[in-house]
Amino acid sequence: MAEQDCSLHQEFNNSEGGLFLSYSIDPKNTTKIACALRRIFPDHGRKFKQSIELVMAGDLEGSIRCETPGVFEIACGEVPAGKTGDYAGIAGLWSAQNGDIVLAAPKGSVRIIAQNIELLSNGDQGKTGHVSVVANGKFRTYSRDLDLEAVEKAAIVSEVGLNIIGSGGVTVEGGGLTVEEGSDVKGVPGVSAVEGGSKTNIEWFRQYERFFKKWFG
Repeated sequence: MAEQDCSLHQEFNNSEGGLFLSYSIDPKNTTKIACALRRIFPDHGRKFKQSIELVMAGDLEGSIRCETPGVFEIACGEVPAGKTGDYAGIAGLWSAQNGDIVLAAPKGSVRIIAQNIELLSNGDQGKTGHVSVVANGKFRTYSRDLDLEAVEKAAIVSEVGLNIIGSGGVTVEGGGLTVEEGSDVKGVPGVSAVEGGSKTNIEWFRQYERFFKKWFG
């Protein structure tokens, strides 16, 4: 990308803060800031500056960059919009016409606290319309009631063990019920159903197929 012309650069500041016009923010002079409000720190031992920058040219053209070494707080909603219209009851709105919204806290947690929390995925039910939750630790849920409903298929799979416990009872309903028990032949799984257990060779093959799909795609 070509270098940007910052010949109109001007500064209006004192020892505490200022207004900065027409300058570049990268060593190759490819990203130009039209104007910025910035605090002047008395020391230079901070990784982040405290500023609001309007990007004029470069990869982030048309963007707004905000940095702060402290807390970035937005307080609103004391008097939200009325009961009618597109903004009825809305106190805060972050709308992205295209692209993704990313919330990242590599060394912390992301918390969402509200009276109700809704995750709505309005896709085409093909490549989009999904809700994915990936955790390399525990996935914990605690609630008074838990409802899981699938229009087509539902699967609960565990590579080690699966416990379904109902203190008051367990009810399983369906057009048919199949219970598969693995073979108890040590070291030679799936040799034959007569060796112990009820799983046939075809059922073992399906289990191996699921295993290889998980680890090798």
